[in-house]
Amino acid sequence: MEKKIFTILLAVLLIISLSWYLFIYSRQKATLEDIESNLRVVAHKLKNAQQAQQNMKLIEENLKKKQENLTNERNRFISESDLPEVTEKLKSFAREYNLELTDFSSSFESLLESEKKTKIAPLALSLTVKGKYLDIGRFLEHWPTLPFYLIPERFNIKRAGEDTNILDATISATLYIWNN
Repeated sequence: MEKKIFTILLAVLLIISLSWYLFIYSRQKATLEDIESNLRVVAHKLKNAQQAQQNMKLIEENLKKKQENLTNERNRFISESDLPEVTEKLKSFAREYNLELTDFSSSFESLLESEKKTKIAPLALSLTVKGKYLDIGRFLEHWPTLPFYLIPERFNIKRAGEDTNILDATISATLYIWNN
């Protein structure tokens, strides 16, 4: 009889364990696997969002730098009202290279000829500097550092006098002006 009770109890325990495994444990395990799968999907989306956020910061920084560069470039195109400043800047720039700016003239006809529809208009300039040959060369070489766009077109060099090594250089150039 004890064997029978033991077998019945063992069978009941086995049925309860099997029922628990089939109805409770397997469902919880399937639910847990679904949750883990969803967690992996969410973690992947989070990683992508973090990368996108980092990329956005880089893009915004690059855009800001490009906008600053564009503003700096835009500021190099002077307006007509700033021509006296150009003259003063060229005088001081010539002095930096031991030159004397002896003549500065502009051809406003070239400005009037350009269409007012264009945002940038060329203004023909002619300037004469007096000094030594190498100083004149350095002066022209460093024009790109000026705070405005001044492009040399032609130049003519001749001696200032018979018994001197000082030269007069007449430079034809184009200054680019922003049309308002």
